[in-house]
Amino acid sequence: MFYKRLLNMKKTNYLEIFLKVVLSFIGIAILSAGASFCRISGFGLDPFTSVNLGIANHLGISLGTYQLTINFVILIFVFWLDKGKIGIGTVLNMVGVGFLIDIFTKLFINLWGKESSTWMSLGYLIIGLILFTLGSSLYMSTDMGVAPYDAIAPIATKITHLKYKVCRVTQDISFIIVGFFVGGSVGLASIIIAFFTGPLIVFWNQKISFPINHAISEFARQPSGKIVSHGFINIAQFTYRLVARGYDQTIQMQQQLSKYSNAEIETKKKDAHHTIENSRNLLSNAEKQLSMLKKEELKRGKSNER
Repeated sequence: MFYKRLLNMKKTNYLEIFLKVVLSFIGIAILSAGASFCRISGFGLDPFTSVNLGIANHLGISLGTYQLTINFVILIFVFWLDKGKIGIGTVLNMVGVGFLIDIFTKLFINLWGKESSTWMSLGYLIIGLILFTLGSSLYMSTDMGVAPYDAIAPIATKITHLKYKVCRVTQDISFIIVGFFVGGSVGLASIIIAFFTGPLIVFWNQKISFPINHAISEFARQPSGKIVSHGFINIAQFTYRLVARGYDQTIQMQQQLSKYSNAEIETKKKDAHHTIENSRNLLSNAEKQLSMLKKEELKRGKSNER
């Protein structure tokens, strides 16, 4: 149960718990904003949300209402099979994400409208993936529980004794297929989120999430405005510069579109496809390298035990 997770934290530091709950909520809000950017881009949503959106549209209810309902159903099975996966972050995620996506989507449409050029949509996709992975990193790094959907693969691994990656990939592929048949928002973003966001989440963990959690732990042990403010200011500046740069580049491209000839547009499209393909290959190679490193680490661990 999640209260055991809280009690197991060092000396039950309630200030640390409170700050990590706040960080978890911030992460969920950022994650939801990222999903909304992906949604208005027209390139699809993550596998779970795409299924929920499709079914919600058939039922004539909001995404938030349906996602909360199905999360509660999944939570019952998670509670029965592995209570350890449940925490305050679980509740925040299952209650907040769907409704926040609805809110952010309406806000973004009011700001920028429903219609957008191909390049603008691509810009929304890039911003969406950046925010989605950053939010995922922040909320998961607090170790305050995972979303009901994210608990399925670890539980399946425990029951079937298959590798986690096999269970997670099978789960995501299954939801992408279901999402397609129920009319959900399935597209390039669904595939990227399902298979290629791992390295980016690791990047956010190292650059932002782990430093923030470290600053929270330090601050909770010995409260000091200087410690926490310094860490948060640096991280906020880094994040702002990264997102602002991507947004500015998208705006500049949109302004230049009218100046391109048909041949130049075709060339730019080919360049974009080439960039996406290179990114996929880069991520694939990174995953292979990580796999080899893990195997070598495991091999050395077994040698040391002997």
